Amino acid sequence: MVETGVTFTRAYSSCPVCVPARYAMMTGQLPHRTDCTANEIMPEGRQSFMEILSQNGYQTHGVGKMHFTFAEQGAEALWGFESRGISEEGGGDDDFKRYLNENGYGHVHDPQEVRSEMYYIPQPYQTTSAL
Repeated sequence: MVETGVTFTRAYSSCPVCVPARYAMMTGQLPHRTDCTANEIMPEGRQSFMEILSQNGYQTHGVGKMHFTFAEQGAEALWGFESRGISEEGGGDDDFKRYLNENGYGHVHDPQEVRSEMYYIPQPYQTTSAL
């Protein structure tokens, strides 16, 4: 994939906290400008990059952990994505877990790894052979 795609050899996050980092990436505005600086409810009313793409005729689909935490729109907000494939760590059901079950990987109980004291240390991925 790297041979035909793009490789980021020096990628930096605008914030070490995940919700503000996603919010900054989606709005193009730094956390100190948006007042989104913690894993809390995100400020409403800012346009996302995906909304701009959608308004200009692009199809948009979000995949993975997004954690859009708007007070009024809730966690299911699309925020410019036409559709989303959700993959979250922890309990519950999501699109990725359903895909694994449908494709013979129902035995994998923690596909996004176990959230424990080892959470911030890279771990071997259980379904590497499926990728």
